[in-house]
Amino acid sequence: EDFNRALLLIEKMHSQQLGKSAGYQMKMVGYFIEFLQIICSSVEKKSIKNDAWEKHSQTVSSLAMNLAKNCHKDWSVKKMCKDYSMSRSVLFREFKKYYSISPVAFLNNQRLHKVCVMLEESDENIEYIALKCGFANGSYMATAFKQAYDITPLKYRKQYLIHRRLKTEILN
Repeated sequence: EDFNRALLLIEKMHSQQLGKSAGYQMKMVGYFIEFLQIICSSVEKKSIKNDAWEKHSQTVSSLAMNLAKNCHKDWSVKKMCKDYSMSRSVLFREFKKYYSISPVAFLNNQRLHKVCVMLEESDENIEYIALKCGFANGSYMATAFKQAYDITPLKYRKQYLIHRRLKTEILN
């Protein structure tokens, strides 16, 4: 069953890569996360067979998928704990066990990836992109972006546009 689900996801990723429609990168990230979850789940199922693992694994997996797909929404640790019926310490411990990162860092990574896609695919201003990606404001988003990628969002957009223009010229 896991093997067939993994193959189906690989086919979807291949199809997205070939099509490259608007927003395909976010879909690819979602598919890839789901693919990794299938693999991790499959490996863990073979080595650990207990109800607590099964419950936490599914809960954490569901949370990660929800964070990835809805990174633009307002998430707090309190909301995560409430929505997924876990204490703060269990949430962080279990999430880190499966993803090697805290749920907050995971959410910020998803948001920053969405920022990259919007910088590449739109002409919207930084404030608009920040709000659409779940950041409180453009200044905070720009600081988080610079810290994560060592480049400002505007420089990133400029470099991407130059790269795309050069690529187009080479292909033509």
